Amino acid sequence: PNSMLYIAAERDNADKGVNQNTILMVNPNNPGPDIVADKEWNLTSLLPAVTANTGIEAVEFVPDSELTGKLYSTVKKGAYNPSDYPGHGAGLFFVALEDNGHVYGFALNEDGTATLVTEIVPGLGGVMALDYDSETGVLWAMCDDGCENSGAQITFALPAAGDDTSNGGVQVQLVSRPSELPVKNFEGFAIATNMCVAGQRAVWWFEDGVSAGALRQGTLPCGAQSPTPTTPVPTETTSGPTTPVPTETTPPGTSPAPTGDDTGDAGDGGPRPLPNTGA
Repeated sequence: PNSMLYIAAERDNADKGVNQNTILMVNPNNPGPDIVADKEWNLTSLLPAVTANTGIEAVEFVPDSELTGKLYSTVKKGAYNPSDYPGHGAGLFFVALEDNGHVYGFALNEDGTATLVTEIVPGLGGVMALDYDSETGVLWAMCDDGCENSGAQITFALPAAGDDTSNGGVQVQLVSRPSELPVKNFEGFAIATNMCVAGQRAVWWFEDGVSAGALRQGTLPCGAQSPTPTTPVPTETTSGPTTPVPTETTPPGTSPAPTGDDTGDAGDGGPRPLPNTGA
């Protein structure tokens, strides 16, 4: 809402061996060539201790209007109430931690401090990308080639009395990659909103570590999607949109070793387990 850009960083490149999880707020209208962040929130002490290259990989904003009455706070053990976080702005910022595959929701305060609101367990071996689909009210969490580019659709819904809240009280639908999408080190993911063409809207994957051919495009249907299992999954295209293919999560098994998160860096510890759907 404030027309700023928010960037997730897992370390200071001047000291690449030390984990430093920060969110930077950047004004895209500031003159270049170098742009200095207007604000910074250091989340390192609020997150689990991890190695330098397995920290936060993504940040995504979700407005309070989409969270009030739906989000469960694992800290307060109850419904999220924006009034409990004065000075946090108009919503929460969710970050993806590569090491454990969890997603954490933070209130970023105007004074540069941050407050942890909730911790979500999507059921993936790692999470490298986040995107909130405002058309369906779903937060997408995506894994890289370490778990064959599978993902999770996270729907905010308050748990009923007695329900298990160990995953953050959310509803999770695991999805596999489109069959046409190769297993690559995709660490960026975005869904077009309010851009419906012939009943379809664009979806993009971005591959880390390559300088050409990094961007792939597919499609998803416009409008609301059914919350029931077998959810439509975006289909990769090379020459224009294609029809999404409904699919279920790839069965658990051994996945290929990841290529590493950043060019020139060591890998992040080998393959991640595929999600177990119970099937």
